[in-house]
Amino acid sequence: MKEITSRDNRLVKLAVRLQQKKYRYEERRLIAEGFRIVEDAVHTGITDGICLVAAEVVERPELQNNGKTVRSAMGAIFKVPVVQNVSLERISSFCDEKKRILTGTLPGANKLYTQVDWRQPTVIAFGNEGNGLSQACAEACRQALTIPMKSHTESLNLATSVAVVLYKAWEEAGFADKT
Repeated sequence: MKEITSRDNRLVKLAVRLQQKKYRYEERRLIAEGFRIVEDAVHTGITDGICLVAAEVVERPELQNNGKTVRSAMGAIFKVPVVQNVSLERISSFCDEKKRILTGTLPGANKLYTQVDWRQPTVIAFGNEGNGLSQACAEACRQALTIPMKSHTESLNLATSVAVVLYKAWEEAGFADKT
């Protein structure tokens, strides 16, 4: 392990830059702070990075969030495959190639999230709270699901929706530890 003895060290400068979202996107890296998060990253096979005062820079371009988001996930962020900013064409091709069912979360869908056969290989598309999925994405989905809500409720927070659906899928998989 190399000891850093100067603030002018390139790794120190990189760590400072990565505190800004703009540079996390540019570098396609983030800083994972804290022993537990670094340990979780290493246990999931992420080894390409630098350690800097109990912080590790890891290459996970889909995780270019602020450090608070990474810390709040308590290591789960390294265990669930997440993609973002991928074209619908690429997602559809992946689903066809890998024999996975593209499933969209849509208000008013006829199937509840509890009625989906989660034993089938599935890719789940979630839209944002305000607009939901795009029309094109909704049309590309082979199945649609919904989470029931009380009447006069506009929408669920996206993180809550993801948590509810993923927990049900994991439960149906017998809480198996596989991706």
